[in-house]
Amino acid sequence: MSRILGRCIAYFVLFVLPFIGMGNCEGWSTRDGLVRSCIVDFPLGRFYAEFYYFFVFFSSLTLLVPVFVYVGVGVAITEIIVRLNNQRK
Repeated sequence: MSRILGRCIAYFVLFVLPFIGMGNCEGWSTRDGLVRSCIVDFPLGRFYAEFYYFFVFFSSLTLLVPVFVYVGVGVAITEIIVRLNNQRK
């Protein structure tokens, strides 16, 4: 059961949390790369949203290659950690 919980937490942090962060802020500009306003406004949240907005923008210009790399590396690291954790037990 802990393997499933660990995977769910890792995949939530890797794939769902960026969308929540981007949904928190609005008004991202390609000119300066900054968001205009956030619902829950704190510096780390702004930086997080700005990073992922830029990542999506950059990925759209490069045929989504960075997104595929992000997903592949995220899944690979999660699975390696889960397997190493299982071998330790």
